[in-house]
Amino acid sequence: MAVVIFFLWRAVVGNGQPTLSVPQTLTKEADRTPGVTEVETKVPPTKARPTDTPLPPTATEVQPPRPGALLASLPQSALAFVSDHAGDGRDLIYIIEIQGGEYWFSPVAGNQYIFDPINRPAFREPSLVPTDGTHDIAWWPDWWKGNSILFFEAQDSRRPDFQTIYLEVIDDGMPPQAIFLPGFSKLGVPRSAHRNTQMLVSGLRSAGGSSWELHLVDINSWASLQAVGGDGFPFSGNASWAMDDSWAVFMHYESARRVFALYYCYANDFYTISSFGVPAEVVSAKYPSISPKDGRVAYACDLGGSWGLCLQNPDGSGFLPLYKSLGAASGARGGSRPVIPGITPSWSPDGRWLAFASQKDGDWDVYLYGIEWNIELNLTQDMPGDQFQPAWSKP
Repeated sequence: MAVVIFFLWRAVVGNGQPTLSVPQTLTKEADRTPGVTEVETKVPPTKARPTDTPLPPTATEVQPPRPGALLASLPQSALAFVSDHAGDGRDLIYIIEIQGGEYWFSPVAGNQYIFDPINRPAFREPSLVPTDGTHDIAWWPDWWKGNSILFFEAQDSRRPDFQTIYLEVIDDGMPPQAIFLPGFSKLGVPRSAHRNTQMLVSGLRSAGGSSWELHLVDINSWASLQAVGGDGFPFSGNASWAMDDSWAVFMHYESARRVFALYYCYANDFYTISSFGVPAEVVSAKYPSISPKDGRVAYACDLGGSWGLCLQNPDGSGFLPLYKSLGAASGARGGSRPVIPGITPSWSPDGRWLAFASQKDGDWDVYLYGIEWNIELNLTQDMPGDQFQPAWSKP
C-alpha cells in the first residue's frame, strides 16, 4: 500500500494570503504488504474491439523517483514560523500541519533537495494565528502540550513600551489571551517545559529595570517562581529545556566581550548557572535548542566572521559545524520594524530534523535539514516575504 505524506496548510484568517502553485500530488509505486501473498484472480478472457480506447495508466505505473533521490521520513507534527508576507508591515505567526510519513527527495545541487514530484505533498494556504488587534508583531512562537497550545511574544511598533506574552489555544475559535507578570513592564521569548507547567521567560522589571532577566514562571498561576542566576548581563533568554526537564540551556549577552555565550542550569537549582562549553573556534553562540532524541544542542555559531549552525553534545564532545556560512545572523529592516533574528534552530519531535532560518538565497526562508540523510529543503521558498523563527511542536 502506498505511504503518502502531505503538508496541510490550513485555512487562513485575513486577506492577501499567498496562493502556492505546486504540481498535482502523485502516488509512488505501491509497496507490497509484508506477509501477504498475492493471489492471481482468473477471469474469462475478453475480446478487445478495434475501437476500444486504452485505459489511462494507473497509480502503480508512475515512474520511480529520479536518480539520486533519497527516501526520508517526517514526523506527524506542527511547525510554526513568523512571516511578513502580507506586505502590510506586520510580522504574524503561521502554522503548517505535517502528517508524518515517508517521502522521496530529489537532489538539486550539493545537499539541497526538493520534494520529488512523484509524491510531492499537496500545499494549501497557511494557517494564521489570530491577533486581538493590540499588536502588529508576533514573535518567538513556542508550543506547549504537543501542538495544542501556542505561546508567543507580542509587540506593537506604535507603542514601544508594549511587549508581553500571549497564549493561543489552537482551533478553539477564540482570540489569544494576553499574559502579564506582576512587577515586569515587558515580557518576551517564552520557553515552556515538556512535561510540567513551568516556563522560562525574559523579563524587564517595572521599577528601574535595565536588564532582561531570565525567570522561571508557573504557567497555571502566572507568578514568577524565581530568577535564574546571572551577573548583570544586559540580556538573558532564548532558553531550551531538556526532554526530561531536568536542565536548560540559554544565552547571555556578555557586554564586556561583546559576544553572546551559552549557559546552563539544573531544574533543582536555577540560582546556579555554568558556562556551556563550546570550542575555541566558536566566537559567539546563541539560540540554543536541545534535541528531544539524544540531548545534543544545536545553536547559531559565529565561526570568526561567518555565522553558521553548529551541533554538539552537552559535555562539549562531538562538535560538528553543520553549516559554516549561512549569511548574516540578523536582518535589518526599514522604519521601526525590529531586526530579524537569524538562524534560530528548532528540533523536530523525533530529533531527526532541524528547522532554521537563513537569507542565503536573498530573503529569509525556513529550511529543514535532515540530520541522518544530510539533505536540506527550503520549506517556504514559494511564500512571499520573509519567514523566520521556526518552532517545531514538542513530542
